[in-house]
Amino acid sequence: MRRALVQTPLGLIHYTATGGDDGDNGGVPIMAFHMSPRSADEFKEVQELSSSHNNRLFVAIDEPGFGQSDIPNNSCTIDEITDCYLYVMDHLGIDKCVAVRSLKGCYLALSLASRFPERVVGVVLTNLYYYPETVRQQLLLNDDEEKSQSTIKRDDPWKLEEDGSHISKIWEKRKSWGLEIKTRASFDEFTYHLKRRQMYFKNIYVQDDKLFDLKRTSQNIVCPLLCIQGEEATQFFDKIGYDMSGQFSKALLNFEKTTPLVEVIPGHLCVVNESAEEWHSVVTNFIESNECCV
Repeated sequence: MRRALVQTPLGLIHYTATGGDDGDNGGVPIMAFHMSPRSADEFKEVQELSSSHNNRLFVAIDEPGFGQSDIPNNSCTIDEITDCYLYVMDHLGIDKCVAVRSLKGCYLALSLASRFPERVVGVVLTNLYYYPETVRQQLLLNDDEEKSQSTIKRDDPWKLEEDGSHISKIWEKRKSWGLEIKTRASFDEFTYHLKRRQMYFKNIYVQDDKLFDLKRTSQNIVCPLLCIQGEEATQFFDKIGYDMSGQFSKALLNFEKTTPLVEVIPGHLCVVNESAEEWHSVVTNFIESNECCV
């Protein structure tokens, strides 16, 4: 696995890469964007599987403020973050890619594909969630109010505790997870919180994913689209009142220019790690069955 940093308008972005050795990309490269609060580590297993399958170049990016990437130089939108991913593609000599995302990362993949259709020939979304429009509209009102008071610093909700409970809580909320993925995901979240403290101190904020206009963006997607839902993840979100089953069905209706292919596989929030072989198999079949992605 190779690692590097690329300078972008928002700061240094870190990525990991497998495959594509000796100039042979093994087909159209994959650009992968993690969920929050993870890092490029979310794609470690599937990167290795992809590399051994056909040497396809598989690049996983740390979003600004996550993993080993810098925090953003200034407040930014989701679209502005994805603009920076083009710098990584250009750095690697990637003209076209298949954009792969998970949970919050789905919005970044859709942003890239809707605005740069000549650069994205396929999209794979994992555990896509569509926030109700009523939630988005209320947050837009709150966001406008906060912008009018942009000189006022907001407090970081992550409070440091003398007994270290601010760290143990990160671990405990994943008590039902396997030990290895629990350790890796906890480390990712801890790193994210440390970087977010820097952002709050500098009055730097990233657009809330709930404010992302998923409906408008989805209407502009023209490339082949695969949606993978983790069975246990859907059950979890349904149980806590997010109605992932219903909201996912509504999300699919927004794609007017492409017909989403839907696959359900075993797995929770970390389905890409937990069910790496199933996930990789489904994605590989999708890519190889679409000539524009091969």
